[in-house]
This record gives sequence, structure tokens and C-alpha cells, in this order.
Amino acid sequence: MFNDLKTESASKLVEVREFLDLTSNLIPPAPTPTPNSLLTAKGLFYVHVYGVFEFTITSCVKKTISAINIESTNVNNIKPLLLSLALNPEFDSLSSTKNRNWTQRWNLFEKIRDNVIAQISTDLMPTDGKNIRFAQLESIWKTFCISAPILNAPSIGGRLKDIVDNRNAIAHGNNTPAEIGSRVSISDLYNRYNEMSSYCSYIIQVFEDYVNNKDFMI
Repeated sequence: MFNDLKTESASKLVEVREFLDLTSNLIPPAPTPTPNSLLTAKGLFYVHVYGVFEFTITSCVKKTISAINIESTNVNNIKPLLLSLALNPEFDSLSSTKNRNWTQRWNLFEKIRDNVIAQISTDLMPTDGKNIRFAQLESIWKTFCISAPILNAPSIGGRLKDIVDNRNAIAHGNNTPAEIGSRVSISDLYNRYNEMSSYCSYIIQVFEDYVNNKDFMI
């Protein structure tokens, strides 16, 4: 089920690597200053690699939800915290009502009483909607009750923060890509690329194992 995602994520990462290789080959040796256009290219690496990471994690969540739906599992047979997704329409109805609405409360618990089939919208992403950092990953892991570590290496949390911060600085106009690119060497960017490439592979494997082992069930 995840083979197509592995291929697509890897293909997108190859594009990042090829662009990084092109940039590296065009940078003149010291002491010649790096042209502004190549500093810009270095800065845009952050936008590029974050995009692949976000695609990978959101696609994993969608595929996992689809796998849960295919199983047609009753709500009482899935892990309790996963009910926050399975009963999302009922929770939304409750949260949108200012006054107590007993009918909506009854509807929620009737779904549990009747042990209905869990059908989850693949558009749901159990985060606060912000760019994906450790806190958002933690929310995803907790919602799905994933036992595997969130990070495949301790350094990834800080690395991800660095990538998101620089991506946002460029996207929001706080810094130009050239300003961001001037702060790092091309070898620094290769290190970031290698770490994020490894992490994307790890994320896919975690979700694939989760689905194959049916870890969403009690």
C-alpha cells in the first residue's frame, strides 16, 4: 500500500538532490564570491526540502486512514485516542454549539453504544494546522497511538526546526532566499538533505508497519 508513496517521495527527494548538485557545481571556488543567484538557490533549498517532508507525512496519514477505513473496524475495536478522528463529525458538532445540546451529546455516545463502523475522512490531519515540527508530529503519533519513536535520530528535531524556520522566513518575506543561503555552506545543505531523506524513509516505514500490524486496533 505504501510502495507508490515510497517511489513518489524518493522521486521528489531526487529532484531536491539534483538541484543541490547543480547549485554546488556552479559555485565558484574561493576566494571568488558566490553570486547572489546561487545564494538564492541555496536558500530555496529549505522551501524545496520542507515541501517533500510535508508531502511525505501528510500522505502517510491519508494512506493510514484509508487502510483503517478498508478494515471496516467497529469503533469499540480501535484504540481510544483514535476515536478523536473516528468520531470527528460528532466532536465538531459539539464544539460548534455555544449552548448545551443534549441531542448532539446523545449522538456521540450512541455511535459508541451502537459500535458503528469507523469511517474517517482522509482530509483530517490531527495537528493544529501549523507547519510540521516536532509538536505536530507528536500530535499525529499520539492520535494514532504509534509506539515507534517519533524521531529516528535525536538531531532530527532540531534539524526540522531549522528547516521550517528558514522556510517560513522566506515564505513570509522576513528574509530573502539569498540572505538565508549566505548563512550556510553547500556541505551544510547536503547534511540537511541526507538527514531529511533518511527521516522521510523512516516515517513511511513507521506508518507501513503500523498498518501491516493493525496497530490501530485494541
